Amino acid sequence: MGFDRVCGAWDTFSFGANMTLRPIAVMILLAALGGYRLAAQTPQPPITALPTAPVAKDAAKDAATSDRTPADNAGRADAYYYFTMGHIYEQQYEATSRADYATQAIESYKKAYALDPKSPVIGERLAEMYWKAQRIRDAVNEATEILKRDPDNLAPRRLLGRIYLRSLGDFSAGNGNSDAVAKAIEQYREIYRVDPDDTESALWLARLYRLRNQPDQAADEGTDAVETFVLIRTV
Repeated sequence: MGFDRVCGAWDTFSFGANMTLRPIAVMILLAALGGYRLAAQTPQPPITALPTAPVAKDAAKDAATSDRTPADNAGRADAYYYFTMGHIYEQQYEATSRADYATQAIESYKKAYALDPKSPVIGERLAEMYWKAQRIRDAVNEATEILKRDPDNLAPRRLLGRIYLRSLGDFSAGNGNSDAVAKAIEQYREIYRVDPDDTESALWLARLYRLRNQPDQAADEGTDAVETFVLIRTV
């Protein structure tokens, strides 16, 4: 409950902050998180959203309904701490491209995941960070493991779709490893099945069928995919 209420606040703050203020903001956040780790004796559900500043206040409101032990709550607080640290390092990596930030982000997410293995968002962020750090095999393995537990989870499917598309190179040149094309089609077909309003996935699905010279197959995926395929052919 506490992790879900204001999931956009941290990203809005971090991306909007002036770079000169970021070190000060990080120090303040780390101090708050340190205090939260020491004081947290309150229940928390698995982490299901990106970290946010008011979590400690929300966590206190959940305490009355808790049947968790203090050790459980301390472990959950540590998971939140490491997840937040991973998010900080991930954004530092995006801003600087420094490999040490990527490594620290991955290690922080792994520590959080070890403490809260049922949290889907930690696994998603870890897989995404592997991809950003060019650890493609690790990204694929992590995303695949998430899908084994939750086949309808769209975040790892979209990540796998991007990975397989990237491996295909230039579409206009007609390039395409048949195995990678098949894997990409599998991901975008499932995304489109779960979310028929995802027009971007329908677009990629249609383009992938065109790459395999299978325009008729697009018809089997639904009207929107067919319309997208026709539009592509007329460009």
